[in-house]
Amino acid sequence: MADQLSATTTVPLANAQTGERSLHIDNSPMSPSNPWAGERRAVELKQLSDDCLVLEPKQRAFFWPRFLILAASAGPMAGLVYMLVEEWQGNADWALILILVIGLLLISAIPLLGIVAPGGFKRWVRFDRRAGLLTISRRPFGFRGSLRIIRSRPLTDVVCVQLLYGGFHSGSVEIGEPGTPGSVVYENHHSYQMNLVYDDRDEPRYNLATHSDWKWMREAGQKLAGFLGVIVVGHLDHGTQARS
Repeated sequence: MADQLSATTTVPLANAQTGERSLHIDNSPMSPSNPWAGERRAVELKQLSDDCLVLEPKQRAFFWPRFLILAASAGPMAGLVYMLVEEWQGNADWALILILVIGLLLISAIPLLGIVAPGGFKRWVRFDRRAGLLTISRRPFGFRGSLRIIRSRPLTDVVCVQLLYGGFHSGSVEIGEPGTPGSVVYENHHSYQMNLVYDDRDEPRYNLATHSDWKWMREAGQKLAGFLGVIVVGHLDHGTQARS
């Protein structure tokens, strides 16, 4: 049974009214604000007080992408180490050994990237009705510490909350010895988006979340729109394959 957004709170049109003019809304999917999120939901919407909501990263939300990066780099690293040991124990070709060492150093940077990079995309989006402000904060380099506001704007700039179908995504990551059972992890999923629409020609929209949890997206979108006193535009349906 298809479960779709209520027509009483959703405007499936490409325009919204702001003041005395009609604002055109782009209905194409946006680039995700966090490219590491993928299929799994990496954010949660929390009510801090009657006048404050915050969209923040889930705890351990980036364990999976970090695991995939570490697992994917383990095979090539092991292969290079094996070749390096073989060359060292045999008739050493110093030019080849140097190439293998450089390759090993370069590939060793991938696990470090996998540990550090996802944290750099964590964002805390705070909606404060008392202050009348929307603020976007992050921690420097994704590490623990005080949040630092990197952007802010009046809540009155928010025209509506947009919910969109973001398309079907397919991919695979090899995490073991090639050809062995279970060595390939497949990522096939439909994605959905929740965006803010601004009355701002320079920045008309801002992506809040992109993932495959469409029910959370629907509920969070309705809650946020109700909190801000704006409408929801768009829908999460993707043609004949409505979610049940």
